[in-house]
Amino acid sequence: MAKKGRSVATVFILTVILTLVFVGGTLFVLVDKFDILGTKTTQAATTLPEYVPMGFQAEAEHNQTVLAVIGDGEHEDNIVFLLMRFQPTENRIVIVPVSPRTVCQLGTEKYSAYEFFRRGGVISASKAISATMNVPIDRYVYMDNVCFSTAGDTIFGGVRYSVTQDVIYENSVGGEDVVIRAGTTVLTSNQARQLVANPTLDEAYRISLTATLFTDMLNQAIGDRLYNSLDEYYGIVVNQTFTNISFRDYEYRKEAIENMIVPNTKPAVAVIPDGEWNGEEFTVSVEFRNELAEIFGVAPLEELAQ
Repeated sequence: MAKKGRSVATVFILTVILTLVFVGGTLFVLVDKFDILGTKTTQAATTLPEYVPMGFQAEAEHNQTVLAVIGDGEHEDNIVFLLMRFQPTENRIVIVPVSPRTVCQLGTEKYSAYEFFRRGGVISASKAISATMNVPIDRYVYMDNVCFSTAGDTIFGGVRYSVTQDVIYENSVGGEDVVIRAGTTVLTSNQARQLVANPTLDEAYRISLTATLFTDMLNQAIGDRLYNSLDEYYGIVVNQTFTNISFRDYEYRKEAIENMIVPNTKPAVAVIPDGEWNGEEFTVSVEFRNELAEIFGVAPLEELAQ
């Protein structure tokens, strides 16, 4: 699978970087769409006006949807799909974890999201997940474990998280022994990835855990360091990943990003897909496919195709 260099080479932190950089700018479960659509993040603009670009007003064109794929991909447990909708018009970043076992159909081909990735890389996975979730995906990015871990730790340093029980397992596929002790701790990017990759997890719980970790990572990362170093972080991301996000994308949305990462705010929220598990296969419900387009503020893909 093609990748741009690994010199500076997370499931978790690098996605956070992407969220901040590519917005063209914890966890709550999707109980009903009106609760989600009504959620508003308290803004710090009244107390920290010096951070907000004066006179800037985000427009619909600044919103963007990005699929982030993280992991080496040798097995379904070692890959993470995050569908992220950056909505500076709402001062919100919506994170949707997509199970690698989600049944996707693209034309006459019907495989899991992971199998589409295994066969055709992030481009194929992006098309398949877009069709399955019924929303357009504007950009994609792929990062392997090394890239995710190294860049995430360098920029963010970790995420504070309460691990409910000891996590100890041997990952024969990834070739690593994992030991993460219970308690409130600061997880490195690699540990966060390992936590989600735990092969003993129930699949529905794995998705919920992924949503919690990523929203926490992003919201905890908001602060002066990120706000003042966007150009540097953009360079790290695009030079160490396989992506179609361009400098023009970043420049066009930079002010919108700055509006969304004002220190002391928490713009990230998570939406967990609704559907049905049949063994190890997950099928997204029709209702969720329709609701997600409304949450994202876009026309459903099926309507655009007509």
